[in-house]
Amino acid sequence: MRKIVISLLFGLVFSMALMAYADSTRKGIAESLVRLHVVANSDDVYDQQIKLIVRDALIDEFGPVLDGAANQKQAEQIITDNLKNIEKVAQTTLEKHGFKYSAKALYEKTHFPTKKYANIMLPPGEYDALRIVLGEGKGQNWWCVMYPPLCFEGSVLGVIDEAKANMLKQNIGESGYEIITQKDTVPVNFKFKILEIFDKVCK
Repeated sequence: MRKIVISLLFGLVFSMALMAYADSTRKGIAESLVRLHVVANSDDVYDQQIKLIVRDALIDEFGPVLDGAANQKQAEQIITDNLKNIEKVAQTTLEKHGFKYSAKALYEKTHFPTKKYANIMLPPGEYDALRIVLGEGKGQNWWCVMYPPLCFEGSVLGVIDEAKANMLKQNIGESGYEIITQKDTVPVNFKFKILEIFDKVCK
């Protein structure tokens, strides 16, 4: 009986330590990035297609601008200063392709689940995000990392080049970078999955 109690206590302590580590890692990463979140009007095939066209238009227009940001705070300032322009690009793109509904651009905290993009695993949590809501915003959404600018046309995230890798390291630190880009993603995925389940239980 004593061994069982000791084992349970050890498991509890281990789980708490793992949770604390995952939570610390998550917060450090989340505070260094800006996500892009495009929400479609509906799951209709045409609404889903225009969602991606709007995404590409925004990346083409504002991706290069964000390249000049030195950190997450500067990126946030650039985005908030350009919210009206961002909304205008999205709206113009909709109208150009014959869609009658409107686009709304928001910059706000948004919850994201664990997400794997090619060789990067991002933890769940609250991220600053540029949210583009199309029409009623009831369709499947699409997301990537707007800053550092890791969104690529026609994909979500590829294996990042050296310049973007260095920018990512500067923002989240060497240890954070190693965690989210390690080839063996099982350990980090396990930690983040536990944290995601914990978040759901708390809510």
